[in-house]
Amino acid sequence: MLERDGKLELQGGAQEWSRQALSKPGISLLAFSPAIAVASVHLPEPMHKDPADRILVASARVEQMTLVTSDKKILSFAKSTGLTCLRG
Repeated sequence: MLERDGKLELQGGAQEWSRQALSKPGISLLAFSPAIAVASVHLPEPMHKDPADRILVASARVEQMTLVTSDKKILSFAKSTGLTCLRG
């Protein structure tokens, strides 16, 4: 939606960007598991309500991964909850 609404520009569009990103060594898709789905609805406050952001955050928490984002709300949440997060 961000690309469609002109808020994010991806060289070649989302499909081409995804294809190129997934062709890089060490890059793979993380499966959307039941554990991530459940964790996304049980995140502690002050996580906001955006479902996509909640899934990203829950994925990082469940898989114990570092999340890279420029989203100020997620960065604030990470700081207050100990989520490993880098500003992208």
